[in-house]
Amino acid sequence: MSSTGISKTPDPPYYVVIFTSARTEGDQGYSAMADRMVELSSQQPGFLGVESAQGADAVGITDLLLGQRGLHRPMESQQ
Repeated sequence: MSSTGISKTPDPPYYVVIFTSARTEGDQGYSAMADRMVELSSQQPGFLGVESAQGADAVGITDLLLGQRGLHRPMESQQ
């Protein structure tokens, strides 16, 4: 997943869906799944951006920023 740094957001309120991950050795399809998650998320109305970070311990956090409450619900059904 490519990161573009800190997302430009409007004045609050906006909402964040947070994903955490604990990577294992090797990619095992993680990069493709992360790219697909961003692709699907960016197609949702109100999508503002994505931010992602991973520590040296392979624990990662990805934040999807949304402009309206409740927009995360359609993403629950995406696979």
